[in-house]
Amino acid sequence: MGRPRSTTRIRAANRLSNTKIEKAKGPAILEDGEGLRFVIDEVGNRRWVLRVTINGQRVNRGLGSFPAVSLARAREKALGLRAAAKDGKDLHFEAKAQRRPGRSASGAPMTFRKAFEIYFEEVRRPTLMPGRFADRWIASM
Repeated sequence: MGRPRSTTRIRAANRLSNTKIEKAKGPAILEDGEGLRFVIDEVGNRRWVLRVTINGQRVNRGLGSFPAVSLARAREKALGLRAAAKDGKDLHFEAKAQRRPGRSASGAPMTFRKAFEIYFEEVRRPTLMPGRFADRWIASM
């Protein structure tokens, strides 16, 4: 399936400028070069998208909406993502995995044992009398 006919796609020989971005009307896809695109949808929402190849697979990665992400900032983000893609890394996926609940600070999956140890040391141990009471509580788990 192709792109809807109402969307115009502009391949710029020259790079985008702030003036071009502000004056653009949608729906449209304005290309800055090297996969960086400024997309305006039918409703008028404006966003930055980077199209890169990671491990042989073409993917689109959102860089943020305009004007929250400026042209200069979008180019900076794209530069970092392109460099990582050349090494076969998907920074977008890695960042998403880090934000996912159930992960420790190192990014490793949180196990029941690790969660229990953290809970016990921070919450339960201070309320128990020293000695065998703490050992019994641990053993019961």
